[in-house]
Amino acid sequence: MADLTMTRGDARTLDVPITLDGAPWTIPVGATVRFTAKERTTDADGAAKIAKSTGSGITAVDDVATVTIAPADTDALAADGLDATLWYDVQVAGAGFGPWTVARGRLIVQPDVTRATP
Repeated sequence: MADLTMTRGDARTLDVPITLDGAPWTIPVGATVRFTAKERTTDADGAAKIAKSTGSGITAVDDVATVTIAPADTDALAADGLDATLWYDVQVAGAGFGPWTVARGRLIVQPDVTRATP
């Protein structure tokens, strides 16, 4: 994966392929997949603007992790009318292996125009 762009307040799912040495790798039972997005890479994990993990916003099936970003996850971002740029990564870890980073890049959240929803 690379840089991603989305609109503030939109729902978004990201399918992240899990590979090991370039080949698809089935995520073991009990492994944890984490998605973390921060304003600065040096921010503490607790300061993340968006944080998801297996069972809490991430579903892992075979060699794909699906990250679900809910509208509320980005509601406070880009509220000033300017793009918000976050740095993200996706890591996999479990008993006896990892963590290793399987995706990383920038998440650019653009302001929305319409605030009313059906």
